[in-house]
Amino acid sequence: MICKNCMAENEANATLCQKCGYSLQTPTIPQADKSKISDIIIIGISIFLMFTKLFWLAFSRISGEHWKVFQSISHFYSLIWAAIPILLAFVVKNRIWKIILLVSGGIYALISIIEVIRLIMLSNNFVHYNF
Repeated sequence: MICKNCMAENEANATLCQKCGYSLQTPTIPQADKSKISDIIIIGISIFLMFTKLFWLAFSRISGEHWKVFQSISHFYSLIWAAIPILLAFVVKNRIWKIILLVSGGIYALISIIEVIRLIMLSNNFVHYNF
């Protein structure tokens, strides 16, 4: 085994370098830390999805006519993306993070459903009758 620190040759079963004393074992991340890291990544994805949803919601309100180009795609992707935070909640092991993901995912899904209904009602295919 070759030492990463001094490049000296060591025995295959050695734990420390015979020349410099550097540890020859690869560091392992404890299981609890792995779980915490994956939970943080999942929460980060959920926060990113929430902010992108809010951005596109604001963009659709501000841009007016330019938004119509994205309208047909919006119906499809909005509903699919709404399910992701809720599905991610079932992967997280920490109970508090799970609740946060379920609540934020529920809000995200509610905004998406309301937005899709609004877009369908505003589309040219919807006929509104006033009685």
